[in-house]
Amino acid sequence: MYSKMLSRFGVRCVARKAATSQMNRSLIAAASWAPVRFCANPAKAEKTAEEPKAEEPKTEEPPKAEGNDQQTDKIEAELAAAKVELEEKEAEVKELKKNIQYIRAEAENTRRIAREDAQKAKEFSITSFGKDMLEVCDTMERCVKEFEKAIESSPDSGIEKIFQGVKMTDSVLRHNLKRHDIQLIEVKPGDVFDPNVHEALFNAPATDEIKEGQITNIIKNGFMIKERVLRAAQVGVAEASK
Repeated sequence: MYSKMLSRFGVRCVARKAATSQMNRSLIAAASWAPVRFCANPAKAEKTAEEPKAEEPKTEEPPKAEGNDQQTDKIEAELAAAKVELEEKEAEVKELKKNIQYIRAEAENTRRIAREDAQKAKEFSITSFGKDMLEVCDTMERCVKEFEKAIESSPDSGIEKIFQGVKMTDSVLRHNLKRHDIQLIEVKPGDVFDPNVHEALFNAPATDEIKEGQITNIIKNGFMIKERVLRAAQVGVAEASK
C-alpha cells in the first residue's frame, strides 16, 4: 500500500517538474520578443528597455507684435474705405434731396400756371365775342351822332322818338358789355399819347392848344376787358412842324 502511494507521489513530482520546465521555456521565448525580460518570479522582473517619456504639453506662443500691427492696419483701411463710401452716399442723398426740391418747385409752378391759365380762359373767354360787339358799339355811336345832327337841322317829333330808341339801345349795349368787364377807354383831345392803349393812325401839326405828342382826334374809341386792352383807341397825334 505504501509502495503505491510513493509511486503516485513520484509521478506527480515528475509531471510538476516537466510543467515547470515547459513554462520557463515559454517565458524565455516571450522575453526575446519583448523589451522587458521577466524572470520566473514576476515581482523581481527587471526592465530591459527604458519606458518612453511623457510628452510635455505645448504652450501657445503669444502672437507677435508684427501680426497685431498688420491686423490694426487692415481694420484702419477698412474703416477709411467705409468712411469714403459713407461720404459718397451722403453726397448722393444730398443731391437727390436737391433734385426732389427742384421737381416739387417745378410741379408747383406748373400747377400755378395751369390755374392761372384756367382762370384767364374763364375770364377772357368772351374776348372774340367782345371784339365783334365793338363794331356794333361803333355803329350805334355813329347813329346817335347822325340823329343829333338831323334833329338840330330839322326838329321832328318822329325822329326824336327814333333817336330816343337808338340812344336806349346804345345804353343797354354798353351796360351789358360792362357787366362782362368790357369798358370804354376814356380819351379826349389833348391827352398824352400812350402806345399801350392808343393806336396812332396819322400825325397832325401841333398847335398852341395841342402840343407835340398829344392826341388831336379820336377815330374809334378803345375798350378794355379787365386789365387787357381789347381794342386800342385809334387816334391822331400832334407832331412838331418841320
